[in-house]
Amino acid sequence: IIFFLNLLVSIALYAMWLWSWLIAIAGDPGRTIDDLKRRGVLKRVLNGDIPNCLRHLQICPICSMPQPPLSAHCKICGYCHLRRDHHCGVTGQCVADKNMKGFILSFLYASLFSLSVSPSGAYNFFVVRNYEVLSLLLMIYGPTFFVLMLIFGFSFLFQGMKDVQQIDSINGRSKILGVKKYLKSFGNPLSEKLIPYQSHSTQFAWIGVNWNEENAFPL
Repeated sequence: IIFFLNLLVSIALYAMWLWSWLIAIAGDPGRTIDDLKRRGVLKRVLNGDIPNCLRHLQICPICSMPQPPLSAHCKICGYCHLRRDHHCGVTGQCVADKNMKGFILSFLYASLFSLSVSPSGAYNFFVVRNYEVLSLLLMIYGPTFFVLMLIFGFSFLFQGMKDVQQIDSINGRSKILGVKKYLKSFGNPLSEKLIPYQSHSTQFAWIGVNWNEENAFPL
């Protein structure tokens, strides 16, 4: 029964890793042009009619998109991205505001999956006495990958926390690093934090922009 439950957990963790990775490599990373289109103001921006709430932002000299703090233009992708972290050579696209959660969660689920398959290897090796190479690899490399994936995941999480610290500095708030504050961008309930999909830009995407301010979209 324990072995069967461990198998179910491993399958679930693998499925969550695959989902997170697909979001990271194929989902919208947070392109500014897509977000403005969703908000219904892209045509105005392209025509030079910048909404009042965006007029204080600098304009990208390459694609003419407004650039809030932490956003940047990627020469490889050819787009401006909201809260851009870096262009990932492994995923083939930028890691930015909307796929950052999936990117970080992919390391979390990969680490937990690696750890979950290790007992199976140990069981086959020591109890069943199945001395195949696969059992040995699962037993040894499972914990090793667990540590490596956690290190990578925490490094990107720490960088995200530093971005929030920079945002607080811009807003004149406390500059203390806080994981709890950063994880708010992952969603409110714990269940939402653990799901990689993110349909809208986060609260950190348009720093200093009040989309609800009066006359933000004058006709």
